[in-house]
Amino acid sequence: MNFRGATEPSTSQLLEPFLLQCINWSGTNTSFDELDQQARSYVEDWGREGDHALIAWDGDKAVGAAWARFLPNGYGYIADDIPELGVAVIPEYQGRGIATKLISKLHAKLYDEGIESVCLSVNHGNPAAALFAQLGYITAGESGNSSLMIASI
Repeated sequence: MNFRGATEPSTSQLLEPFLLQCINWSGTNTSFDELDQQARSYVEDWGREGDHALIAWDGDKAVGAAWARFLPNGYGYIADDIPELGVAVIPEYQGRGIATKLISKLHAKLYDEGIESVCLSVNHGNPAAALFAQLGYITAGESGNSSLMIASI
């Protein structure tokens, strides 16, 4: 497994299926074209200042991604100076610790950039919430059907 940063504009297309995996975690089948602008903003126009992404590769196959972006209107927004995290691993690679490695490596990268906290939104019932809690995320609030979580890095 190889982990590489991704900052170029083409990263948007690389992150799209991972964003969809986050959105469709419960078995829905929403396509990227069906997403509203708020959801699309997590990956569109990649390469802005403050965008950070790591991709997990198995050979030439992208099998997981973690990314962080400053989003003033994001689902997990907590403060202007705290980026939101997204993470997904394709199903056949889940359960191997890839998401944990992606998040830990991304936290380190963000810390090196002077970022002290990262936040996210996770739907109630999503098993990923347990992973986030293991990695130090705490619930900072609720928004509709989601928990807003934050971690100090």
